[in-house]
Amino acid sequence: MQWVEDVIKLALKRKPAMSKFVITDWKTPSGKVHLGALRGALIHDAVYKSLLEKNKKAVFYYGFDDYDPMDKLPKNLPESFQKYLGFPFSEIPLPPHPESPAIHSEDECGNKKYSLHKASCFNMGCEGLPNSSLSYGTFFSKDFQQVFEKLDVTPKILWSSKLYKQGKFNCTFDIVIKNAQKIREIYQEIASQDRPKDWLAVQMVCKNCGRIGTTRAYDFREGKVYYSCDRDYVKYTKGCGYKGAGSPYDGNAKLPWKVEWAAKWFILGTDIEGAGKDHQTKGGSHDLASAIFEEVFKGKTPINIAYEHFLIEGKKMSTSKGLGMSASGFADIMPAHLARFFILKFKPKVQIDFNMTADFIPRLYDSFDATEKQFNLRFSKVAFLAQMPHIDIQREAQKEKGSCLTAREKQNLSDRVKFAHVWLEKIAYAKYKFELQKTLPKIAIASRQKKFLTELLKVYQTKKHWQGADLHQQIHKIKHEVGIEPKLAFEAIYQIFLGRNDGPQAGWFLAGLEYDFVKKRLKQSCEITKK
Repeated sequence: MQWVEDVIKLALKRKPAMSKFVITDWKTPSGKVHLGALRGALIHDAVYKSLLEKNKKAVFYYGFDDYDPMDKLPKNLPESFQKYLGFPFSEIPLPPHPESPAIHSEDECGNKKYSLHKASCFNMGCEGLPNSSLSYGTFFSKDFQQVFEKLDVTPKILWSSKLYKQGKFNCTFDIVIKNAQKIREIYQEIASQDRPKDWLAVQMVCKNCGRIGTTRAYDFREGKVYYSCDRDYVKYTKGCGYKGAGSPYDGNAKLPWKVEWAAKWFILGTDIEGAGKDHQTKGGSHDLASAIFEEVFKGKTPINIAYEHFLIEGKKMSTSKGLGMSASGFADIMPAHLARFFILKFKPKVQIDFNMTADFIPRLYDSFDATEKQFNLRFSKVAFLAQMPHIDIQREAQKEKGSCLTAREKQNLSDRVKFAHVWLEKIAYAKYKFELQKTLPKIAIASRQKKFLTELLKVYQTKKHWQGADLHQQIHKIKHEVGIEPKLAFEAIYQIFLGRNDGPQAGWFLAGLEYDFVKKRLKQSCEITKK
């Protein structure tokens, strides 16, 4: 990928080739993490793996900002959790198990219509939570960690709460407090935000109520930060009114996130870290963090990989609002290599508008197969064969390939069978699902249909082993010779085998069935009384 090569070229210009390159990415665990967050994780992982492939030393840290305060009530949390607004996510308990919403609705044809707000396996809420001693922040962090590890993303994990409590940020408090005036000026100059003359970029944990989002620090004397837990300091919740002083070190405080962003680059020595479009506006959070890092921490802003939003049905996803497909839901419906392929095939600055139609996954497999040099049985055919228990899918694949499958091809086929069943159960439209009828259904067929089936039987009996494309071509030839409309011809086939008016491509369908079974069913159909 050219964009990865461009990032690495910049990195090599900055540091000697033998240096260790540090790649970082962060996420606030405000709820079940949405699919869009996978883009950042995979982009950074692609750079990390490329550096390793070039025999460069590199480390990839993925951090969870679980010491951030909850500043809005995430979707699906009970109203009783209003009391935790302003608390760090690491100090908030798990919610009770709410009732799961419906997975989908169906139209009049039985086709699934996914809702942006209603989904079970794709849900952005909290259903399915076990009884656990884990905190809210830890649970959703680990939930997302399991997802990206499924996609072969295995960074070193960091937790902001632990870094603060272990004293890793202690030196940054000294720098920030010493440069309080400079930081206030940067806020004004870069973001046009006024900060009071006594404002310190420190958020103390209130000794009285435990909130971290409602405290205002205004003085520092003799190693202590003086603060008040103001009742009206923030709009989303009320402070308790307590006034006090304490050491900011060892987890007693945190930095406001834009200042904290610069501080994390400082303590980790970050060389490369990108961010989404919402952070990249002029005067926005990245500009502010960059200015603070360069003017206060005296560093050089890490190489920035700016990437576009990941939309779903044209709407921006949101963890706290419960909008979009969850990352875990996405990872559950396809193998890791396909998920990586889908996300990384887009350049970072290209917007991805994801729309989970029933055809999405088959088309994605086809797109992936076009880039592969090895044989893969087409996913749509696998899904078709997976519904026919008497068919040996591996044998069918070998027949199509014309030789034995390699070990890798066998594994890929096994994965496709597994995810074909998932697709059929959770996503596929009704028209893609069928059940082979063990006996001839009780139907009546028109005379032209009977004539068509009679001629089809004659042709079918000319050889025992048909290729799908050849038989499909013969079906079209027969319907032309008989003078029957295509719709009536194919309906006749589907009715006698499936008991319905539609189905998979007829030639491949019949070629995949046992010869004697097809021959017998066609003979039976020719004996049906005319309408």
